[in-house]
Amino acid sequence: MYTTLRQFANWLVTLAAAAVILLSPALRVAGDDWPMFGRDATHNGVSPEKNPPLSWRIERKSSVKRPSQNVEWVAELGTSTYGDPVVAGGFVWIGTNSYFPGNDDRNPEGDVIDGTALMCFRESDGKLLYSYVTPRLKNRQFDWPTTSLGNSPLVESDRLWFTTNAAEVVCLDIGALRRGDGQPRVLWRLDMYRDLNVRPFGADGTDIKRCSVAGFKDWIYVNTGEAAERPRSVEKRGPAPSLLCLEKATGHIVWKDNLPRESILEFQPGSPLVAEINGRAQVIIGQGDGWLRSFDAATGAVLWKFDINPKTAVWKFGGAVDDRNHIPATPVLYDGRVYISSGRGHYGGTGSGRLCCIDPTRTGDISAELAVDADGREIPHRPKQAVDPARGEKAIANPNSGLLWENAGSATNDEDHMSGMIASVAIADGLVIAPDTYGYVRCFDAKAGKKHWTFDARSMFYASPLIVDGHVYIADEDGDVAILRLSADPKVALPDGKPLAEMNVDSSVYCSPIFANGTLYIASWGRMFAIRDASAQQTPAEPDVGTGCDWGRPSER
Repeated sequence: MYTTLRQFANWLVTLAAAAVILLSPALRVAGDDWPMFGRDATHNGVSPEKNPPLSWRIERKSSVKRPSQNVEWVAELGTSTYGDPVVAGGFVWIGTNSYFPGNDDRNPEGDVIDGTALMCFRESDGKLLYSYVTPRLKNRQFDWPTTSLGNSPLVESDRLWFTTNAAEVVCLDIGALRRGDGQPRVLWRLDMYRDLNVRPFGADGTDIKRCSVAGFKDWIYVNTGEAAERPRSVEKRGPAPSLLCLEKATGHIVWKDNLPRESILEFQPGSPLVAEINGRAQVIIGQGDGWLRSFDAATGAVLWKFDINPKTAVWKFGGAVDDRNHIPATPVLYDGRVYISSGRGHYGGTGSGRLCCIDPTRTGDISAELAVDADGREIPHRPKQAVDPARGEKAIANPNSGLLWENAGSATNDEDHMSGMIASVAIADGLVIAPDTYGYVRCFDAKAGKKHWTFDARSMFYASPLIVDGHVYIADEDGDVAILRLSADPKVALPDGKPLAEMNVDSSVYCSPIFANGTLYIASWGRMFAIRDASAQQTPAEPDVGTGCDWGRPSER
């Protein structure tokens, strides 16, 4: 069996290590983790757990002090937070920035490092354990000061992948942190800015969501964030990919795709959805030209494409009612269907939105319409206006359409008018919950698209909804978190026209609420709250880990 004493000794070491891993407190997970953006591969923010907290009270930073209620712990973040938290293996990870005014253990000797930070907290008590900081790109056109790491990491056992503000993909080995005998280490890093000529959107002082990577088997998929070239760009641009398939273990490129190239209207912050449909794995992503595309997960071949805009819509940067949009939101898979809405960055106006339910089993151009000239011949797509009626062009019904239903609302009043979306939808019990940027939450029938009710929050939405145990949690820019009942009946969902409850967390919320292991996590602009019903019986995992923070991040460009 073992030809040498060395082989036998190595076997014993391996066996001992396996025993340590099996017995590690870090792996004792009660309830359910939330290890990626949208909880699982469907990106549908629905928890299978029960008994979420329906009320809480935070201790405000203002001079008026009051005791907190149902708040397990509060973690201090940077000054700007856009990344949705994830919970895995006893840890809470969140993307924020690294601007920490004052002198504390994250900011030695009062030094301020302007960059983004992926921070890791202990799930049981909120203790900061680790932070990975990425300094700014030297060209602020692509990386604006103080902006946030606006994405969620993907965590699988001892591995974690995420994208940075500097257009990088990073893989961390977090095994030592989970075992309690060290800090994470970088296994590999792909510099898309340097090696692939990717130029991300700097946002001109306003934060945006960025790509959360998706995984499938031995691969991960990354929206590079390639943005439209600006008229006064200080750098000459060359071709750059928009979508990558990388090996999980090495970061080597399996395939890449350059669509939509020069047709990008603004930027591309959405995350890819990976789904096995009819035995074939698809990578489905909303792109910067307003098309939702599906790629073969193994080869990168385009399987189908869907234009989310009406063919007559015109790209107008500034929020006209009937303008063309791109797709900042991430597609959601539910009951074999894909749900997605158009939208744009909030600094360009809310614009009109179009929520669509799509059949992903079709192939080719599955848009609702085709663009034809005056003689009925199909014309190539033009990114800023596909059909110009002044030229005699028109849109005709597409016989290969994969559109199952849509809601673009009506321009007659604000309640009926569907604005663009940055958030994704959440779907449960056959009901679609869709918050638009203008501040309305709508409930639709998932199969037929019928609208059941509308809730006016009177504040903008960037966060996606959370559904837990028949309740909908939705957080807005005013810092209010509304709880609605999940029901098609407006009298049940909104008794007396109001939410079941509405709490304020003292600061704007741009991150989606999540629920993991019996705890509700809400991250405001500068703090994260772990909220738990005092009567809940579940307990979060408690890893036995070391202390201290590793701020290591070597390069600066």
